Amino acid sequence: MSWQLTSHLFPQIAAVLVSLVLAVVIWRARTSRSSVALGITVIGIVGWSTVYALQIASTDLETKLLWNDFRFLFVLVTVVGYVVFAARYTSNDRWLRQPIPVAIVVPAAITLALVFTNDAHGLVRAGERLETVGGAEILVFEYGRWFWAHVAYIYVLMAVAIGWIVRFARRNWTIYRDQAAIIVLAAIVPWIGSVLYVFGVTTVEYTTFGLSISTVAFAWAMYRYDLLDLVPIARERVVEEMRDGVIVLDIEDRIVDCNEAALPILTADTQSDALGSDVHTQLEATPLPAREESCHVTDGCGVDEPVGGTDHPSGDVATGPEREPAHTTAAGTDRERVAPGEIDERDTMLDLETGLESVVDDEFETVVGTPLDALFARDRRESCATEVTCPVDGERRHYVLLLSPFHDDSGKLTGRLVVAEDVTAMRRRERKLEHARSVLERRTRQLEMRNREQATLIENLPGVVYRYSGLESDRERGRGSEREDRSDPESEVEHDSDHGDWRETESVTFVSSGADELTGYSAREFESGDVSLQSIVYPDDRETTTQQKQLAIDEGTRFDVTYRVVTNDETQRWVRDIGEGVYDEHGNLEFVEGFILDVTGNKRREQLQVLTRVLRHNIRNEMNVISGRIDLAIQDAQPAVREHLEVVERVAHRVTRLGTKARDIQQLLDSDGAPDIERLDVTRTVEQAVAKLVDEHPDDVSVETNVPSELEIYGNELLGTAVYELLENAVVHTGTAVYPTQITVTIRSTTTERAEIRIEDDGPGIPESELEALNGRMESPLVHGSGLGLWVVRWIVDAYGDLEISSDEGGTTASIRLRRVEDGAVTP
Repeated sequence: MSWQLTSHLFPQIAAVLVSLVLAVVIWRARTSRSSVALGITVIGIVGWSTVYALQIASTDLETKLLWNDFRFLFVLVTVVGYVVFAARYTSNDRWLRQPIPVAIVVPAAITLALVFTNDAHGLVRAGERLETVGGAEILVFEYGRWFWAHVAYIYVLMAVAIGWIVRFARRNWTIYRDQAAIIVLAAIVPWIGSVLYVFGVTTVEYTTFGLSISTVAFAWAMYRYDLLDLVPIARERVVEEMRDGVIVLDIEDRIVDCNEAALPILTADTQSDALGSDVHTQLEATPLPAREESCHVTDGCGVDEPVGGTDHPSGDVATGPEREPAHTTAAGTDRERVAPGEIDERDTMLDLETGLESVVDDEFETVVGTPLDALFARDRRESCATEVTCPVDGERRHYVLLLSPFHDDSGKLTGRLVVAEDVTAMRRRERKLEHARSVLERRTRQLEMRNREQATLIENLPGVVYRYSGLESDRERGRGSEREDRSDPESEVEHDSDHGDWRETESVTFVSSGADELTGYSAREFESGDVSLQSIVYPDDRETTTQQKQLAIDEGTRFDVTYRVVTNDETQRWVRDIGEGVYDEHGNLEFVEGFILDVTGNKRREQLQVLTRVLRHNIRNEMNVISGRIDLAIQDAQPAVREHLEVVERVAHRVTRLGTKARDIQQLLDSDGAPDIERLDVTRTVEQAVAKLVDEHPDDVSVETNVPSELEIYGNELLGTAVYELLENAVVHTGTAVYPTQITVTIRSTTTERAEIRIEDDGPGIPESELEALNGRMESPLVHGSGLGLWVVRWIVDAYGDLEISSDEGGTTASIRLRRVEDGAVTP
């Protein structure tokens, strides 16, 4: 075997050396998704250049044919590796899934099998010979039929790979475009050499020379453009699956690329229809005016959210001359902003600038109310943003358009990018938030008003409202205190509660202003802790009071305790303390609320009632003794003495009657609230009172009655007592056996709603002072009456009627006016 040295070897050797260095670099960057495919390509170039160099260096035909057969192997490795690299680089990985790899590998395997068995069939080489070119022996072929199929196969694969890269270069930004240009160059140069050699233009194959240029190109791309560091990752998938619409424009505002999400704002139905068309003719969105007057915002579920103003049937935006945009200056540029408007209106409108700033970076100028033609006619070197609306599937949706320029390395404008962000859901949330804010403000105002009303009510209550908080309401802390107290032999407090210990010695967090009037201490003194509600409790009542409250709190019930307090001026008052504990959802005590009412007057009335009962009892007993003794004395007395004893007897009888009247008055005073009212037959009530009078005073009175058979009025059983007192008052003051009192009782209906009981006598009349006291409904040291009977009448009748008494020398007239029961009326 002999070798020859020729100039054709140097490009091959250079390609091998550069490719080896490049292979080492690629190996170090093998973590990149495209590094393996590029490494296979470079290994194929190394093998291709090596075997072709050996073929040129050898001189005999057999050796040259051997190296030529191996050259086919490395050609296939190089081409297939380049195709895989191009697919990875341009994110066309889907072409590497089955069955496409099989369609690539099977023809390559067939070619290799035919190459190494060519002597049997001649499908690859129909003939071969050696020719001397430039002093070197060069192998020349006559190609078989399969060789042309192999060439077509190789060229198709290279065309597909280059097509992917060129398409990617057109659709991506500057740095990727430069990368792609170098990669395309690395493929085209060897391809040109191959075409020249295959079609007989040259006798020496300069493909390997092109491969040396390819390795240099790959090395430059890795050094200058970080080829394996900035390989595009799933560009198609990322862009196509973006929720935001993306539109790429060239320098003439023609659409060169767009994703499916951008179609709703374009008139085109498909992406292919949009490509190459002018963006001005494709955009069907309507810019929002400087102040949005009317539109529908939906959330994509068919739910309309009115944004403001009056909706128009067409759904278009309506504006008026009064809707003038407001201008302001920011960053040296006039911007059209949303006019502020009136406060009430603004609360129901979208603040467009605020909405845009939530999705637009500060470097974008916010432009509202500008027609799209004018928007795209602005300075193309600046970025800007606007909001538009357009119908989508019968619903009106909102988009924010972001326009940003593309520049090459020299700063020259190469195109623009339009990103359309769907902000419909955000606008809907803004409306919901605005509605929630207005509802919250309204409820806050209502709560404030309610708090003011409650505060006014509390401050005007005749007592003290208080609240304790900051208590040991946590169950575990309560149990901890329980253990500590039980461990102390001197501790007298028992803790059986699950709610924790409650200590009234803590300062209160709220005390109403009534504390000053009741205790003499201000609310601030209680709230600051200078004085506690427990400290003003009378010392002998403290322990009992605390135990009763603690027991009610432990049982979760309301406490109602009456005790004494010592005020700031050292006086004692009786108070009634009503309250309860308030618990959280876990049953722990949070605070205690209560109300303290001054019941000193009630206590004194209770004492007076006891005194009255005792006095009545003692007077009745003593008068019974006196009456009995007088009866015995009258039997044995002389006539002159008997007359005096009879006077004493009558006085004793009146004193006994006073006790009975005092009892009736006590019953009236003891009744709580308004007396019960019922339907009464006034005729029967009057007749019973007259019968009782005649029975007790048979010789002292003559009664004439003018009453209907039946007449119903509203009253109660005490009405009979009032009538009897009026009758008896006439008899007691005037009647005798010699001159009996003449009384006339009349019952009549004055109107359909009123009835009257009229009692007239012929006595000397009632003194003016007593009438003045009765008609004035009060007594004083200067104006008072001597009898209790008429006061009993006044107090009874005032509960459900009117009493009028008139008197002169000819007698006294008493009139009781009552409500009459109408036909069909229901008892109240």
